[in-house]
Amino acid sequence: MEAARSEGILENNGHPEGLLAPPGIEHIVKDPKQPMTVYLFIRREGELDPEDRHWTVLWVLPRSDAKPGQVVVRILEIVREINHPHLTNWGPLARIRRAESMEKALIAIGELSFAERQALEKIAKNTPVYRPNGVYNCQHWVIDVLSQAIHDIPSFGRTSIEEILRVNGRPGLLW
Repeated sequence: MEAARSEGILENNGHPEGLLAPPGIEHIVKDPKQPMTVYLFIRREGELDPEDRHWTVLWVLPRSDAKPGQVVVRILEIVREINHPHLTNWGPLARIRRAESMEKALIAIGELSFAERQALEKIAKNTPVYRPNGVYNCQHWVIDVLSQAIHDIPSFGRTSIEEILRVNGRPGLLW
């Protein structure tokens, strides 16, 4: 795991100079006050090796006027921007996703209250992004977020997250 962080932390969460954050729709769709299931999203299309799959933490926001085949999610992730050779943490965003792309990719990791989700968002926003080195990827960042959440949010269970990692070919990432 330390090899993933060998090049040090990127400044400013990797925000490329002169590039605006992607638009979110949190001004339209608010995170509800009731408890919500939080998921680990693991992209599964194709025959990708476990270490090459994109990982994200998210929850589905209730939205009655979403178009058929779409869901609105609150998403915590790092991404690679075009023409920038590193990953970027833009912070929590509300985004629209295709429902079909999520059907087999969501793994429940906990039922969190509104306050716990806010704490998780704060953890994600403050989790550093490391410089590229051929090892570090979105999975390491998600594990850093979940590891800190296990320590800071009482309802997060280490055992269930360890099992999720084992089943998805990435045991031993949790610190």
